[in-house]
Amino acid sequence: DLLKHTPADHPDYPLLQDALRISQNFLSSINEDIDPRRTAVTTPKGETRQLVKDGFLVELSEGSRKLRHVFLFTDVLLCAKLKKAAAGKHQQYDCKWYVPLADLVFPSPEESEHCPQVHVIPDHELEDMKMKISAIKSEVQKEKANKGQSRAIERLKKKMFENEFWLLLNSPAIPFRIHNRNGKSYLFLLSSDYERSEWREAIQKLQKKDLQAFVLSSLELQVLTGSCFKLRTVHNIPVTSNKDDDESPGLYGFLHVIVHSAKGFKQSANLYCTLEVDSFGYFVSKAKTRVFRDTTEPQWNEV
Repeated sequence: DLLKHTPADHPDYPLLQDALRISQNFLSSINEDIDPRRTAVTTPKGETRQLVKDGFLVELSEGSRKLRHVFLFTDVLLCAKLKKAAAGKHQQYDCKWYVPLADLVFPSPEESEHCPQVHVIPDHELEDMKMKISAIKSEVQKEKANKGQSRAIERLKKKMFENEFWLLLNSPAIPFRIHNRNGKSYLFLLSSDYERSEWREAIQKLQKKDLQAFVLSSLELQVLTGSCFKLRTVHNIPVTSNKDDDESPGLYGFLHVIVHSAKGFKQSANLYCTLEVDSFGYFVSKAKTRVFRDTTEPQWNEV
């Protein structure tokens, strides 16, 4: 309420924004700590298996790109596909494969980067597809403004989903390979080095614990796969077609940005950095650093 009733040009306004952001992050971390049941499943043996991380990744399987939902538990990495649900039934996951973390091995950096079977889509084709999506989005907005027929709007949305899904599958090009000790290898294609290092570090952190190799029985695998739908933290494929009309357009997902510093200013000033996201031509302000006052070289180092 204090922030709400403080004018935006008031000198305390940036400080209040910082205080609110810090408080929200602190309370969020407390909530995660005090309620681990939200991300845990009990095995048939009575043990607790915690979900650490999950997300949509593109897997290169049998020469083609497949969208998978990957779940990292405290002792196993599970790769699943969301099955089409029959009318009146809940959606479920189909387990494509799993690797106990005790059996998971990362290849050498040279081997990891060497992936000749990966077909990289040229940048100009990706940019052309973004232009098509932006054009279709504009057509949808025009149809709605002119109160066009719902069938025409649905056709446009279907076409936009197809194009966005193509972009989602074909944009990632950074290889993330893992091995099972039995010799089986799996390859994901990610969008950034940061995303790759985030997955690798999360797995390696868990592998520092005293983990044992195991084989899941059919019942255990069924229970684990069945729990994924309830435990998942990432619920939607990152395309805009299924979003509400009042939401901002464009692809959405997780974007991790670290703002380190700035230099080159000739005069001291109150400096901050704002992050805006380009959603196919629509710029939306998403984040803002704290304010460094009366300086020419701010050092934010904020995530």
